[in-house]
Amino acid sequence: MSSIPTTTGITELTAELVRAISHPDFPQKVLAYTKHFTAVDHFSLIVYGPTLEPILIESASYWKAKQLDQAEQTYRKRDYRFDPVIERIRNANPSTDGHDFIRVKTEDLIHSNHPWGPGYVERKHAERVSQLCQTTSLWYLLSYYRSTDTGIFRARDLERLTQAVVVVRAAVEQHLASPIAAELKFGKRPSTVWMERLLAKTSNNLSPREIEVSARALLGMTRKGISLDLEISESTVNTLKKRCYTKLNINSLNQLFALCLRQLSEVSPA
Repeated sequence: MSSIPTTTGITELTAELVRAISHPDFPQKVLAYTKHFTAVDHFSLIVYGPTLEPILIESASYWKAKQLDQAEQTYRKRDYRFDPVIERIRNANPSTDGHDFIRVKTEDLIHSNHPWGPGYVERKHAERVSQLCQTTSLWYLLSYYRSTDTGIFRARDLERLTQAVVVVRAAVEQHLASPIAAELKFGKRPSTVWMERLLAKTSNNLSPREIEVSARALLGMTRKGISLDLEISESTVNTLKKRCYTKLNINSLNQLFALCLRQLSEVSPA
């Protein structure tokens, strides 16, 4: 079973995901990133056009490519009309937060004689879990699939997926919108000053010390390392980080990553 990565692990995984933005291996990095939180067999990113026709932007999978290609072609040509997300787009009802998943289980499709049922059975899908998202210019769908071997998503799995999606959504919007800052895109480690500038863009309510502590946490420094670097106690490090989270209305480093990712297109590397 997948476990929640450590702070250092999250930093490394997020760095890999960020570096892949606007690169061909981006969907593979999304799949790998998510798998560290919970088991996922397939990932897809679909954008919907003005007449709601789906455009498959990215996909990555541990399944057989030929079978998936056929399924994706069928979806784009016909099956998308039966997708529950279409009605939500018509009603302008995107997923409001990380917990708002649209679930499609094979067993439910079979019981309701849904047109997707036979295809899901043939491809040995257990479930598709999706988030419908909206930017200022388009609708897009993030979907995560599990096979019958892996089984459906349980409550614990969805909680873990929620944590992963916070960062994935921010990365996807950068991937769709514009190239990322060169300092991250080409794999260089951001400087502390650059990370502080990026963090400062998220809010004008953060104190200089809160920014210094949180920026170092984002770079993977431990509490002890931050304490030594800034010459403050470890308890003060904890206090300052908690204050930062409170002011930004978040409760994890993962959410802080997501906030910073959304600022990347506006901050030039130092």
